[in-house]
Amino acid sequence: MFNKNIYITSLIFLILLIFTSFIKNETRLLEKKIYNLNHKILKLRHELHEARVEYSYLSSPRYLFNKLSEFSNEKYVPRSFSEIYLNLSELLDHQYQKTKINVNHDKEKTKK
Repeated sequence: MFNKNIYITSLIFLILLIFTSFIKNETRLLEKKIYNLNHKILKLRHELHEARVEYSYLSSPRYLFNKLSEFSNEKYVPRSFSEIYLNLSELLDHQYQKTKINVNHDKEKTKK
């Protein structure tokens, strides 16, 4: 009976030892994968930041104006911010107001 208990205990201990080793190894592999993915994420974030800076520089009005002046014979005039419309409805509203003002102005001229 004594020998049987020792064998069972030894077997359980051996199974748990192997199981622990397996879990530890799997955990180490997962940590390596996580580290590699975090490294790739940081690298991509850095590249994204560089791309944003480059885009910001290349799309700046001064840079575009210089390039247009360099490669084109046409003269371009910068626009004020009030002449830039953010969407179509603003443009249509502004055109409607201009039309309404011109029509009213023309009516006043014909009355005089």
